[in-house]
Amino acid sequence: MSFVVAVGLFAGVWTGGLCGGPGDSGVPFPEASPFPPNVAERLHEIRDGAASSRGLQVNDTVAEGTLTREQLRGYYDAVEATIDDDDQREIDAANTALRLLRMLGPEDDVVEESNEADAEGILGFYYPVENELVLIGDGAAISEDDEYVLAHEYVHSFQHMAFDTDALDKRVRDEEEDSRTEYGMTTSCVQEGDASLAGILYMADTYGPEWFDRQGEAPEADGAPAPDTPPAILRYQMFDYDQCVSWAAFLFGTEGDFSKIDAAYIRPPWTTEQILHPEKYLEHEDVTSMPPIELSDRMGKNWERLQRSIFGEFDVYNYVL
Repeated sequence: MSFVVAVGLFAGVWTGGLCGGPGDSGVPFPEASPFPPNVAERLHEIRDGAASSRGLQVNDTVAEGTLTREQLRGYYDAVEATIDDDDQREIDAANTALRLLRMLGPEDDVVEESNEADAEGILGFYYPVENELVLIGDGAAISEDDEYVLAHEYVHSFQHMAFDTDALDKRVRDEEEDSRTEYGMTTSCVQEGDASLAGILYMADTYGPEWFDRQGEAPEADGAPAPDTPPAILRYQMFDYDQCVSWAAFLFGTEGDFSKIDAAYIRPPWTTEQILHPEKYLEHEDVTSMPPIELSDRMGKNWERLQRSIFGEFDVYNYVL
């Protein structure tokens, strides 16, 4: 899954925490190192088991490798160095809005905070353009936490082959034309909620129900996000791995299988309201028809609209907290 570098006001904030991957900044991503030959068989046991738990065909052409945490940090530093004046104008606008809402502190910067949390918190990623799966670490030995991450990322490779995930990306690019939707958050939500649930089911299939008893919380990175990261940014970053997993589990529970999640790749949720209240998604509740308010005439010639986006239910929830 890819991320945006020129961050949008709300939906454009990259939701990291487990997955990441190269964006479109033009900065070359570090070349992954191959896994040691002695773990290749174990990797493919995890891959095949994840495919069985998810009920999708194995993508046996995926390239597998590792990056160090230091390489990942260096990549994010290089991305920040490419920010030009136009990017900075949008970032400044986002910072101003988020500060006025008290979702950022006066000295916080949304890009710096998001990139720092990603650099320290991403555990692995699947990059569909290159059909490449990467684990953060040396890969010399596969721990139980690594196994969950690998299962999760392998499921992304299955999704890419089984579903038209490029069509989901197109929905995001076209979102500006339909000001009622929150596809920037919900299409990612479908994929991450699905992969997280499938990874959990794989671990339960492999280790039995007692695996859950050992999980005080979701698997952590070897470097956690900085403790001073604004809570609102952390909530945006963890949306895919918290609310979206609950959404996927709700859909799974209605039939006891992935059929309704499969259908969501064709008809993703319109809004974060349909994620927080999955019964509304299943009832095909439509979105509110609310044309955006045009402020240009009121603001005068010295103002320019840089972007627009929906302030949806999760935004309200995050703002209230």
